[in-house]
Formats: sequence, structure tokens, C-alpha cells
Amino acid sequence: MIKDTKDQYQLIRLDNVKVVEQWNDLEQILVESFAHIKSEWNEDEKTRLLKHIADERIQCWGIFKGKELTAFGTTALSTEFWGERRLLIFSLYGFNKITLEVWRTLFLSLAKYARSERCTKIVAYTTNKRIIQIVKSIGGTFSAFIELEI
Repeated sequence: MIKDTKDQYQLIRLDNVKVVEQWNDLEQILVESFAHIKSEWNEDEKTRLLKHIADERIQCWGIFKGKELTAFGTTALSTEFWGERRLLIFSLYGFNKITLEVWRTLFLSLAKYARSERCTKIVAYTTNKRIIQIVKSIGGTFSAFIELEI
């Protein structure tokens, strides 16, 4: 449990089977959480995302304040590019303002999960200044990701 000055927050890994079962309710949240990577989705791409969630290639996370879902995130365990196991954060999406200290603590909670999965690092691509500030405050580094459509 993560304590904020007013309320308590909790990072919970969502059961992938339940995410699939609740796809109609969660589809828009998932698509919006990936907006920084992809702004428009066709049905085939949404189906592929759902398949990756169903086969647990993508993990879904909820950040709850009491029973209210206040943020959502997705991760994937990867060895493809680095030759060592890493937790890749695909997306973080907040519905309401969450303090920097809570985000910082949530990152540390993800680090515990990553260690339990034998990961050596957490990696992500972002230009979000708040996220960069948080990551730097817990000893992380920042480098930009670029994309060029061809």
C-alpha cells in the first residue's frame, strides 16, 4: 500500500483473464494509455493488443485510490533487444492528478516486481517531464526515443 498525505494508493497487477473478459470496458483506457506510441488504432491492431494481453506478453496494472481506478499502466518482460531480462514500461496513464511522491513510490513497486521476474532493469521511452523527474530522483537516467515513419 502506498500512502499519500490524504489517501492510500495501491499498485495492483490486474489479472489478464479478467482484463480480457472486461475488454469492452477497458479497451478505450488501453488505447488511450498507448496514445504516446500510437494515436490511431484499427480493429486488427486492437485485436493484436488483446491477444498479447491474453497470452500475458503484456501485463496490465491498475493504480487504485481506495476502490477508484486513478491510473493505468502496461508493461512487458523482454530479452529481445538487450540480451538480459528487462521490464519495459509501455504506458502509464493517469485519470486524475497523482503526486510525484506517489508516482515515485509506484515506480519502486514496479522495481520489486521486476526483480521478482529476474529483470536487471526497467526501461521506458518518454518525454513526459514529470516521469523523467521521478526516474531521475530514484537514480534512473534519461535518453530520448525517436520515431520516423517510412
